Amino acid sequence: MRQNLRAALQKRLPRHWLVWAVILIEAVFLVGGFVQDRAVRGTTTLLSDSMGDMLDHGITHTTQGTEVEAGLSGEVLATRWLELEPGMYNVTVAYLGGGDDVTCYFYKSTAQADTVTLREGMRAVTFQALVPSDQQQATLRIATGGSGFTLESIVISYSQAYSWYNLLCRLVFFAAADLIWLLWSGRLVLPGGPRASVTALGLGGAVLIASLPLLTGGLIPGHDLQFHLNRIEGLAQGIAAGQLPVRIQPFWLDGRGYAVSVFYGELLLYFPALLRFFGVTVQGAYKVYVVAVNMGTALVSWFCLRRMLKNHWAALFGSVLYTLSIYRIINIYLRGAVGEYTAMLFLPLVFYGLWKIFTQPDGAKAAPLVWLPAVIGFTGLIQTHLLSCEIVGMLTLGSCVVLLRRTLRRNTFFPLCKVVGITALLNLWFLLPLFDYMRGDLVITTQESSGPHNTAAFLGQMLGLSFSGVAERYNLGLDQGTYEEMAIGLGLTLLLAAGLFVLVTAMGRGDRKNPVWRLGSFGLWAGLVCLVLASDIFPWDNLYNLNPVLGKLVAMVQYVWRFLSPATWFWALAGACALCLLADRPDLRNLSAGVLLVLTLFSWGGFVQTALTDNETLFCYSAAALDSCDAGAGEYLPAGTEKTDFGGPRTIEADGVTLTDSSLSGLTATFTCQSTDGGTVTVPILYYPYYQAGDEAGNALTVTQDPESKMVRVDVPAGYSGTIRVSYAEPWFWRAAEAVSLLILAGLIALGVYRRKNTRTPVPAKG
Repeated sequence: MRQNLRAALQKRLPRHWLVWAVILIEAVFLVGGFVQDRAVRGTTTLLSDSMGDMLDHGITHTTQGTEVEAGLSGEVLATRWLELEPGMYNVTVAYLGGGDDVTCYFYKSTAQADTVTLREGMRAVTFQALVPSDQQQATLRIATGGSGFTLESIVISYSQAYSWYNLLCRLVFFAAADLIWLLWSGRLVLPGGPRASVTALGLGGAVLIASLPLLTGGLIPGHDLQFHLNRIEGLAQGIAAGQLPVRIQPFWLDGRGYAVSVFYGELLLYFPALLRFFGVTVQGAYKVYVVAVNMGTALVSWFCLRRMLKNHWAALFGSVLYTLSIYRIINIYLRGAVGEYTAMLFLPLVFYGLWKIFTQPDGAKAAPLVWLPAVIGFTGLIQTHLLSCEIVGMLTLGSCVVLLRRTLRRNTFFPLCKVVGITALLNLWFLLPLFDYMRGDLVITTQESSGPHNTAAFLGQMLGLSFSGVAERYNLGLDQGTYEEMAIGLGLTLLLAAGLFVLVTAMGRGDRKNPVWRLGSFGLWAGLVCLVLASDIFPWDNLYNLNPVLGKLVAMVQYVWRFLSPATWFWALAGACALCLLADRPDLRNLSAGVLLVLTLFSWGGFVQTALTDNETLFCYSAAALDSCDAGAGEYLPAGTEKTDFGGPRTIEADGVTLTDSSLSGLTATFTCQSTDGGTVTVPILYYPYYQAGDEAGNALTVTQDPESKMVRVDVPAGYSGTIRVSYAEPWFWRAAEAVSLLILAGLIALGVYRRKNTRTPVPAKG
């Protein structure tokens, strides 16, 4: 064994000595840079009397700070020139008063920092500043639109998160540079030869084009983007607070907590949350996430099409068409629908998994692990967007009914049962808390008062070629027509892709026994069904009023044009099948593919141009730029409340109890109190089940919901004196569900490794 290892090293090391030398140099550089960035640097404290007055009246320097009278307008205060080395800094502004029109920002500086608002009553605001190069004359300025305030101090402290941020950036740069160098020099050859290189270029080009709008200084302000940026920041702060998995995010509602993680699958959002944890800016973490989803969508759709069609070029075409589809691009940049566009990554995998199950030969034994792709796909839907999972579940159930004879076959029915059972157990750690909390008096979903049919779209607006990227337009409903409505569309390109399949069939190339034709035919008709379901043609209100349970399921979809998501996949599939059937007519195949790709780029270009030039750019570097009270439409809040009810400063209030000391740290409150006749202490943390209170002696106290504020309330008994700690703790059966899901995951991994090991073709011995 040692001789074989020595011989292999002697053979390979001389040939790859340059590669190892480059890697060693890069490793030394990474370690040295990390150590240097970890060096502790000083803190700059600017007291109010060191601020420069920018007006000659209305500004008074007192012992409490620099007082700015109400009624002044414009820039009023500025710091002295600041010398800042490259790094990441936490800037804390302490003040009294303030208002929504009082802002603080870096002036004429390359620092990547937010313009923060000094909100009334908050006393202090902290924001993050990333300084990419030496700053000799940076300055902070404060402006007001008329509100008065008193500035107490500004503290600028170096953040060691910069060391991790720099390490990540350098690591990604070196990895990308090394990959390009190895491929270009021929030291690394992709398996598959030139065809694999073309595939990599094609998929890489699609990912690059889909991600180009991210290569700007900020973000396009999508409709739901603020909500999802809050989710990322909330996860990061939950991880920092020691929650794993995160259930109640401490960032929301000015620190009062929000159970969005219980109701909304966020497994994939842990990736950008970890980037935030290591110092990447909010918008930077989000941009990396979008690129990763674009890459995953291209790869997964190509993989599934390649397995189904057995045709390299058709799979590449279908993947590019799907990745750059206008509905998907609208979801990313106009709607900011993080859950829905991430769920579109898993749609091909669900379909591929079901296709594998349904296309097994009659009478044959079910193939090993034939259910696994569908399990992974449905798990992805559950963990990203439950509404998409509901839609796909409805379509799957409908397909099973239509294909009932095939569904009831032994090698189909039992794998489908495994898909349902294993998916449920694999996601039990998320589903059990979800159903547990759904029993409470919380707002789960909202529905338009005019009914689900009004949220449909017209066929004319969905099948156009050009779409506007103006973000200030919203879904107005059928009763308002299409004037100044947001872009909603499947696109003319996909209509033509489906039409190409019809044309190929009309040309006599549609052999009904050909599995590719049958697959394309299913995609054609399934896409048409989804288009009708998304349109004003389908009588949604009749279905909504037919049965209360059915009406509730329909209402959960919220916007029925969400059926355009599977419609996009089905018609991209039909187009790919059409190219596959034209394999012996390369002239017609190449012409058709070229025209459809040009039209795709035309739709993409028109949308992106308006999205970038007709919207204000959103800059979001740190949590201070986020509105923590932007809780969507008020979902997951106590019934009868609004998201605006929970903002502002946090204070612990007592009734019949004397507080001698108190502190708040995230979702944990500690207070020392005494009570003669008994009373209550209301902690500024939004009540959800499983908050608990106890003292240093181990005594548990009763925790309830305050009926007026909806905050956590602790009942203090008569004659009590001591220190009480309030915190959140998962119940034992949630932890048990997490253990079950981990065991199922471990079992799937072990089963996959075992099957892979035992299905390898043995290499015959020589001689």
